[in-house]
Amino acid sequence: MSDICTVRKSTLDGIAEAIQSKTGESGGMLPSEMAGKIEDIPSSPTKGLVFSDYDADGYPHKAELVGFTDVPAWYGWRLFDSNNIGKYMEELTIAEGTITLGNGAFNNNDALKSVILPASLTRAAFACCSNMESVICLGTLSTCQNVFSDCTAVTLYDFSHHTAVPHLGTAISFGHASGCVIKIPSALYTAWTTHSIWGALTDVVWEAV
Repeated sequence: MSDICTVRKSTLDGIAEAIQSKTGESGGMLPSEMAGKIEDIPSSPTKGLVFSDYDADGYPHKAELVGFTDVPAWYGWRLFDSNNIGKYMEELTIAEGTITLGNGAFNNNDALKSVILPASLTRAAFACCSNMESVICLGTLSTCQNVFSDCTAVTLYDFSHHTAVPHLGTAISFGHASGCVIKIPSALYTAWTTHSIWGALTDVVWEAV
């Protein structure tokens, strides 16, 4: 039996594009190179979401966002809605090196229960994540205005790594549950808790770290 078959150029172009999206390469690619390129594809994507913590039904409950400096606006909105695999995602980690999350990047994600933000991040976007319970920030956000608005189930914000008090436009733009613990660095305790807006938050517990 002959090993020769006919493949449309559009099909080969599609295969090449898929390989390049996984490897980060660009430029032309010969059909004879494709098999070797496929073998070299990393097991985890160089840019995108890396899933883990799969349940018995094969659905992942954790994800790490990797390979971005600036995440496009509304990046995770479609992925994490109730019609996609993201409806099972409970924990999201943003990889170090990410600086900003575009407007609404992860808004309206009802599945999310916890997020871990890297030291490099200065701007986040998690408004209307109604079931989110925990936010751990390993660096300093420049603003919290509308970033966590309507996140009414959050019981812990860990801002203990901040080196400055982030901007907060109005108290109502910062969502939290009654009795929410907000961890802040001891050096900023007075400046934070007596701030004209932060200090107006009700039903929160300030914890100096």
